[in-house]
Amino acid sequence: DVKINPFEHIIFLNQRFPRLFDRLASNAMISQTATVLIFYPILILTQMIDSSSHLCYNFHKNEKQMLFPIVQGNFYKDLREESLEFAKKYAKCGIAIGGLSVGEPKDIMYKLLSVMQPHYPENMPRYLMGVGTPCNLLEAVHRGIDFFDCVMPSRNARHGQLFTSKGIVNLNNAKYMLDEEPIDTECDCPVCKKHSKAYIRHLLKANEMLGMRLCVIHNLHFYNTLMEKIREALDNGTYKEFHDKYVDLLDTRI
Repeated sequence: DVKINPFEHIIFLNQRFPRLFDRLASNAMISQTATVLIFYPILILTQMIDSSSHLCYNFHKNEKQMLFPIVQGNFYKDLREESLEFAKKYAKCGIAIGGLSVGEPKDIMYKLLSVMQPHYPENMPRYLMGVGTPCNLLEAVHRGIDFFDCVMPSRNARHGQLFTSKGIVNLNNAKYMLDEEPIDTECDCPVCKKHSKAYIRHLLKANEMLGMRLCVIHNLHFYNTLMEKIREALDNGTYKEFHDKYVDLLDTRI
């Protein structure tokens, strides 16, 4: 009988992952971890987290390269805390939180972020991977997160979904066919300065690539501006007021 190691692919990846990043001459490396699905038994989840984490850290030898260990643990509070405590041993530059915003209700994500918040390393950036909507950003910052990455502003823009200071706009809706207003009257991006919702909607309906490009430019500008305002509110000690004012508004479909 041939015995198959269910973690063989994890072992293979984590032995080679740091070497690949060395060859790419990257300034930072996010440790490779296994994707843990909600229906996996606790024992399997624990073994997958331990296998992936130990190997990746042990094979990382480049002292000039920033290593961000990833906290996993699915939706289990105790596994999240255990994974975080282990990751802190290797967190010299920052720490990443993975395995969230993968289809679970957002309240679960917020609850787990709140659980981990008191245990993060001090004076070290926290990176929430693959998140999210403007509302998600506000709630995550409220729970101690510093930075993010997500395809949402660009991917959603290509399908006509735009984020504004008054909520979420879907340019595919017929009500924007003759709308001569900009996407967001409070936005100073080049798209809002020059073009109307009706014109951009026409481009999207005609499958003109320019329509997608204009939407992407607006959404990226909106996200950058939102993060600037978040930093300003944090510096001024007014983040709670800022959060309470915008957290529901930015999630409203208009």
